[in-house]
Amino acid sequence: MMYLIFFLFPFLLFAQVNLESIEVTESQVSDDLLGLSSVSSPVSVKVQESKILQQQRIKSANDLTIMDAAVTNQYSASGYWDSLKIRGFNVDNRTNYFRDGLRINAQTAIPFENKEAVETVKGLGAFQNAGASPAGSINFRVKRPKDIAQLRLELTQRAGHLAHLDYGRSKNKFKYRFNLLNEEIKSVFSNNDGQRHLLASSFSYELSDKSLLEAEIEWSRRSQTTLGAQSFWAGTLPAPRSTLNLNNQSWAKPVEFDSLFYSVRYSHELSDKWFVALAAGRQYSLSDDRMSYAFGCSVENNWTGFCSDGTFDVYDFRSENERRTTDSTKLSLVGLFEGTVSQELSLNIRYTHQVEKLGLQAYNFVGVGNQRGEDLPANASKLDPSNNMDEESLEFFVVDKFKWRSWQFWAGGNFQYRYAANWKSDGSEQNKSDDFFFTPWLALSRQFHDASLYLSYAQAKESAITPNKPGYLYPSAILPQQTTQQYELGIKGRTFSSAIFYMQRPRLFDNGMDFKMDGHYQQWGWEGNALFNDQHSEHQLSLMYLQVEQFASGVRGKDAPNIPDFTLRYLGLLKFKGFKVGTRVQYESSRYASFDNQLGIPDWINWDFFLEKELKNLSFRAYVDNAFQKSFWKESPIQYGHHYLYQGPGRRAGVIAEYTF
Repeated sequence: MMYLIFFLFPFLLFAQVNLESIEVTESQVSDDLLGLSSVSSPVSVKVQESKILQQQRIKSANDLTIMDAAVTNQYSASGYWDSLKIRGFNVDNRTNYFRDGLRINAQTAIPFENKEAVETVKGLGAFQNAGASPAGSINFRVKRPKDIAQLRLELTQRAGHLAHLDYGRSKNKFKYRFNLLNEEIKSVFSNNDGQRHLLASSFSYELSDKSLLEAEIEWSRRSQTTLGAQSFWAGTLPAPRSTLNLNNQSWAKPVEFDSLFYSVRYSHELSDKWFVALAAGRQYSLSDDRMSYAFGCSVENNWTGFCSDGTFDVYDFRSENERRTTDSTKLSLVGLFEGTVSQELSLNIRYTHQVEKLGLQAYNFVGVGNQRGEDLPANASKLDPSNNMDEESLEFFVVDKFKWRSWQFWAGGNFQYRYAANWKSDGSEQNKSDDFFFTPWLALSRQFHDASLYLSYAQAKESAITPNKPGYLYPSAILPQQTTQQYELGIKGRTFSSAIFYMQRPRLFDNGMDFKMDGHYQQWGWEGNALFNDQHSEHQLSLMYLQVEQFASGVRGKDAPNIPDFTLRYLGLLKFKGFKVGTRVQYESSRYASFDNQLGIPDWINWDFFLEKELKNLSFRAYVDNAFQKSFWKESPIQYGHHYLYQGPGRRAGVIAEYTF
């Protein structure tokens, strides 16, 4: 009975609210990601358009957690690349990110200012992403050319500032658009400032009434000193300090990301029932990863956390000139068949080639650090070999949708070949693997009134590469493919969605020495999203209840670490005499921080407030984040067998002006 109440909660909520007619695209997912474009598609998806991204100051993937309860942080070091969880599982930065349906590598900084929308597909709804983490997928839709002229300025405390120009024009059959950005980042954390730049353009040309040629190019750069993580003090949880950064040595340098992406797309309407599209893109990124790295306590022989007095071992880490290249090509053919039972068929081929070339890195012990940040000597000697990678995948994925009256049946599958090779930069420990696999996806949905009910089943395959750190028994080893299965029951309307899901996934165990598949995770949960308004207010509500249990030796029935049971996101606006007064609330329940559930962090809540005023072609917004200046532990990830603690940011204030001309 409880599950039924959870499932129908958004529907019951709307039964009590007198809704105005509003336009909502929250349930829309593009054909770039799913294969077919459909509001009633049997997937759980969150689509955040550029207007929302700007209003809520969502500038990176880590900021997506602000609006969606199903998305939480994973190793969220400010200044580093973004890392996320969807429904409690880690999103793989190498395989779960897309750009207009082309696979990209998210081990870099990805700007949002030139993105038309960000699509977050949860779980195995994005079935065509079958050779990656089953957490879900994130697809960036690039802004297309149109007539627009908009200037956005933002000022924050400590003289932080941002300027963003979005300009586009149409000339007969030719259209173009430019996005220019410059930002001086003034962080609320100590020693965490930086800069960010973007130059992006997109073009389109109508070859004929039925043919369109599109191209775009994006260059971006971000330089920012990384936030260093705290840890448990010999098993004791220290008090959080919202401004502290342990990456505070005088020789600590910023992490720098330079990224270039360009793509071209040709689309053609073969007839009124057949459509073909060919897209190809290349991503090139160059990174310098550097920090004073706090890890373990050799004095007490404790590598899972810090010493009992809060001191820790410090390493001078420098991995510079990291080069990553991703080439991706996709061919799609979509056809319609009419009749008593209509059919929509999507055939897709995608080829992806990823190369990572890293040189020798510095990973040198320089002494024992403390909470005061006393200086230690640097040691930038690069003696430690890194892990290089070359990976190719060829996918053929198909979606076939049959419709009869109010019923729809969806059948799909992904046939994939994957080749992977990795080796250390000194030429040692070479490993290779070849895999062929097929993953199916089935769904049944029924349309009634303004809502649809669906039931789906999907599979995914994934592998993992053992870290190249010397403490592991088999560094750089490629683990064999593992299978995940998911069942989902959902209901979607114009202004709400709700889903119950169950997944069984192989469990990856990592204690800094062993890196292996050990047992499995059993995940089940419920998520609900609601959007409604009346004459004087607007409301968005997102909820997630989640249970992820481990089934392995010694931890059977224990909760998986760094996953809150309950997550809430709320955005409210009150219209008052030409102004809009708003609040944004984020809440996450307590969570365990260790596999054996002996360590944990408490729940936290964060309140943001803002005030808006819109004129004819000018708008203003003043905001205060974390208005009550609460210090809290935001998350507790585990990596290399070490328990990390990341604090939430302290109070931050700013003013935004947006001018359309």
